[in-house]
Order: sequence, then structure tokens, then C-alpha cells
Amino acid sequence: MFWNNNKILVTHNGGFHSDDIFACATLQLYLESIGEDYEVVRTRDENVIKKAHYVFDVGGIYDPEKNRFDHHQKGGAGVRENGVPFAAFGLVWKTFGERVCRDAQTAEEIDRKFAQPIDANDNGIDIYKTNIEGVSPVTFQDIAGLYYPAEDVKDIEYYRAFNELVLLAKRILQKSILKTKKQIEINNHMRELFEKSEGKNFIVVEKNYGRFAVTMGAINLPEVLYVVYPAKVGGEWNVVATRKNIESMESKKPFPSDWAGLSGEDLQKVAGVATAKFCHNSGFLCVAKEKQDAIELANLAIKR
Repeated sequence: MFWNNNKILVTHNGGFHSDDIFACATLQLYLESIGEDYEVVRTRDENVIKKAHYVFDVGGIYDPEKNRFDHHQKGGAGVRENGVPFAAFGLVWKTFGERVCRDAQTAEEIDRKFAQPIDANDNGIDIYKTNIEGVSPVTFQDIAGLYYPAEDVKDIEYYRAFNELVLLAKRILQKSILKTKKQIEINNHMRELFEKSEGKNFIVVEKNYGRFAVTMGAINLPEVLYVVYPAKVGGEWNVVATRKNIESMESKKPFPSDWAGLSGEDLQKVAGVATAKFCHNSGFLCVAKEKQDAIELANLAIKR
């Protein structure tokens, strides 16, 4: 396998984890972007490891200049400024992430959203606490575990499962890069709107970005309590209450409790807004038929 022109990517055989899956996905995306062919070898054979072009999550060496990206050696392979230690994904992303994304800001966001949680998990570091006993978020490692073959199968079955997960990870990274670039664009646009707005407690976004995007766009605008934006269908206008922070679903200022769960005439009567259509039970979203009425809902909520 070493006499052709393919770049050889080596990781360990047997079981697989999120960090080696995403490290492999990152290297494949990078090599594809520069037109290089490659093949993946899963082994612990030291002779094969020495001859490989890229080695990750195996080999006991971290040396990015030699494309060696392991973190299992004594002392590990370093930690980020926030204390999250590096695993194979983070190490590979640190070197190749910006090249894959083609800009530093997007690469930093992918590290925060994907590489850091995956690296923390692989290093046995807790990064969140659950509020409901016995219920926790599903991680990519949970998904990877579903692909594990039976213990008595041949190693080729691990190869197949690993390759399937790497393909999935590549698609996730590609979509995340595109979404992240768009979100950065939205964030910048919303900050411009905020700076131009006379009132700072809500902003009106004329473009249909969607609830999640405008909510994330307001995270770093602490004065903004509500965002008014057009709905995707029906020509209606939404008003979303912004979140306290990126980790929380809790709104800075939910809509009034006596609006919650009401719709149509019931909401119009209580709120005093002619085209008000709906207020979510959780108080984070209101809908009106007309833009000006959506703005009025925001203004009324601010005063309550």
C-alpha cells in the first residue's frame, strides 16, 4: 500500500471514538481540498505507523510538523486556555481546521462547538451538568457506539463501521462550516442593526433568517430582549425572546405569563394587539400577522 502516490492516514484499529472519527474526517477534507488521494489504515503496527504520512490517535507522539497527532503519551498533548485538554480531533483541527474552513473565525467556532466537547469526552472531562436526573444530551460518541459491531466479529467489520462514521462526520463538518459562516454573517448584520437602532431593547430583522439564527445573533447583544423577524411561511411576523446565554434555553425576559398559551382573539383581547395570533406556552415566542403589531408586542412586553 505504500508504493502508490496515496497519502497514508493511520489510526488505531479495534474500537473507535469520536475524536479519531472527526480527526480522520478533517484530514480527508483537507486532502480533498488540495487534490490529494489517500487511504486510511487502522493498525498499531509501529512499522506502518513510521511510514505513514499522517498519524492520529496512536503512536504516542504529538508533532504537527511531522503530522503526528496523538494525545495518549505521558502528560498528554496540551490543554486549551479554558482548560479543555486536546484529543486527536482537536490536535488535527488546530493544524488543519483553518485550511479546511478557509477562515480563522469559522475554524475557532467549529473548535468550540465540536472539537472541544469531543476532546473533553475522550479525555474523561465533564463539561456540563444535567438539570434532570437520569436525562442527558445525546453525544456523537453515543451515536458512534451504536455502530460498534459484535465483539466476536473480524476487524474488517470495525473498518466498515469506522468508515461509515467518518463519512457522516465529514458531512457534519461540511454543513457546520457553511452554517457557521452564515451565522457569523448574520451576527455581524444584527450588530449593525443594533448600533443603528434608537431603542436597544429590541431589533427588527427584515430578512428571513429563522428563529435559531436570530436568537444566536442576539446572544452577544445583552441589551436586546426581543427580535422581530419575518416568518418563513404565511407572511406573518415573529417576535422571539432572546436567551440569557448560549448554554441556556432560558429567556432574558419571557413574554407576559397571561399571554402564554393564548392564540387568536383570546390573545388579541389580553394583549390589546389587533393581529396577534399566538404566544407560546413557554413565553419565548409571539406571532402577529402584521409587522407593526409584532413590534407592538415587543414594546408591550418590554414595559411589563
